[in-house]
Amino acid sequence: MTDVATETLVAPAASDTPAETPITPAAETPLAEEARGPLSRREAKSGLRQDRTVEPAVEIPAGGAEPAVGGAEPLVGGAEPAVGGADPAAGGAAPAVTPPVEAVAPIVVPIPADHPLRKLGIQELTAKSPLEERGIRAMLNSYVRRKEVDERDHKIAMYEEKIARRDAQEAADQKWRSTPGYQSAVERYTELKEAYGEDVANQFWRGVSVEYKQIEDTEYQTRIGAIKEEREQAAAETWAQQAWQNQARLPEPIRTLPDFPRWFQNATLAFNAELERGAYPEAQNDQDLHAAFGKFFSARLVAEPAVVAAFKGMETSKQRQSQAATEQAAAKQREREAIEKAAVEKAMKEIAAKRQGSPLHPLGNLPASAGRDRLPAESNGDVETDLSKMTPHQLRKAQREASRLDSRRRLAPS
Repeated sequence: MTDVATETLVAPAASDTPAETPITPAAETPLAEEARGPLSRREAKSGLRQDRTVEPAVEIPAGGAEPAVGGAEPLVGGAEPAVGGADPAAGGAAPAVTPPVEAVAPIVVPIPADHPLRKLGIQELTAKSPLEERGIRAMLNSYVRRKEVDERDHKIAMYEEKIARRDAQEAADQKWRSTPGYQSAVERYTELKEAYGEDVANQFWRGVSVEYKQIEDTEYQTRIGAIKEEREQAAAETWAQQAWQNQARLPEPIRTLPDFPRWFQNATLAFNAELERGAYPEAQNDQDLHAAFGKFFSARLVAEPAVVAAFKGMETSKQRQSQAATEQAAAKQREREAIEKAAVEKAMKEIAAKRQGSPLHPLGNLPASAGRDRLPAESNGDVETDLSKMTPHQLRKAQREASRLDSRRRLAPS
């Protein structure tokens, strides 16, 4: 087989007359097969058998290159054949090549060194997607932001104290220079300096400066007191706003009462007075204070008659709603039962109408005079003849019995 194939594939010499090249039909491409439609099960099986039995042909590429080992076709453009794919030219269906799904590598989010999770031994968190990464970073950054806000507030307080100290010194210097004792102290300082030297004069001046220090401290306390009062007022407003937002857990009928804002304001002032007297020593942070205020405010609310009446109205409304829901469910049940009953009655009427129009005997409708002849002999004619009072089962039973007796009488030998 190899010799024949070699003789056929050898290129003719330039001097020889070119032989006619046999025209071979072009192999069908996968696009042609797709246009032809999907293969049937039988065609697919036959194509697989051909792939197993037909020996692959060895082709020699142009340029005298050696054929690939095992008869495999040379790869064009470096593309690799699909694993397990069928040859379109052999009649097999071309499998759809699905691109490989790239596995998404987990995203590691390190935890800052000063974060509380580090104290629990957690060094990093793993996210499965960029969206989870953003969520984890936002969760970690919330602590960082709070810490940055605290540091900012601390720096602002420090700068305010420095400014207050500088302003107090300037104001104290102006006030002291305007006092009568300042001029006499300056004259005395000059005399002591000329008579006894600078050391003695400086000692005298340090003693005189006590008055200046008193004025400076007074000015500083006035300014820093105003700053602290402003800070406390801002913190109190923030805390009261947060406490007001926490009251959203209360029922709406309570929060919409006209006196509710006044009750809240009075409770805030009373709770502040309790704190000044040293109550609630266990509350060490804002969260504990809000929890304690919630209990304190609830205890004051239940003592208000309007709140008690609102709670009773809520209970009554809840009972009415439950009763209305029960009545509505019962009405729907009655409606369903009425519909089912009407459907059953309609079906029974249709069956009765169909029964009246159908023959009572398999041989056909018989005249009324023949009805008595069809009755059983043992009954002597004493049989219920009113068919309208019989049930369907009784009607079928009576028809079978009458047919059996009539057939016996007709076929009995005379």
